[in-house]
Amino acid sequence: MRSAITSVGTGVAIGILLTILLQKGLAHWAAATNQTFTPLLFAVAILASVVLIASGIPARRATQVEPMEALRYE
Repeated sequence: MRSAITSVGTGVAIGILLTILLQKGLAHWAAATNQTFTPLLFAVAILASVVLIASGIPARRATQVEPMEALRYE
């Protein structure tokens, strides 16, 4: 779970940083579009929640398995 949060956090931080840095340079190509960060923040919130759910459910299930039972099936 910790590695998933670290990966997502790093990806989100790099993505937001690149979006902010490249927004001014690419603005002339998309002059008629909306230049606010609201859609970006909405998309980041949705993707982060999906990742947390997708990694949290298996992690929770793994904590409920007895260690000796898991080793027996290895």
